[in-house]
Amino acid sequence: MEKKIWHHLYIVLRYDADSLIALFDSSDKYHHKTVNFIETNKSPLITTLASITETLHLLDFNRNAQIDFMEWVHRGAVEIYNIENSDFNRLKALTEKYRDLPMDFADSWADKNSAGIFHLSKSPARSCSK
Repeated sequence: MEKKIWHHLYIVLRYDADSLIALFDSSDKYHHKTVNFIETNKSPLITTLASITETLHLLDFNRNAQIDFMEWVHRGAVEIYNIENSDFNRLKALTEKYRDLPMDFADSWADKNSAGIFHLSKSPARSCSK
């Protein structure tokens, strides 16, 4: 299933923190695949402030990686999806549905109209959630 993550392009790709971290942490085992994907991807990428916050926190071991990540976001490499109050019912439903899988707030976000949106994550279990 992991191959599917890297080789299928969808209209919009949701990017969560683990994929963002892999992009900016050269020691991450998915770093090269993620860089290659970003270099060849033609589809828009979206993420949330929750995933950005988690990424910056988990990149705290390398201030330069954090700065590079903030510059990348600033240049418009990803679109930031605003989570609205009305989205929390869907977030709650996903959290309940996947309660037996490792998932936090940054992982649970979903577009209100998720058709055509694929969640790009290193975790195959999380990658399949729409």
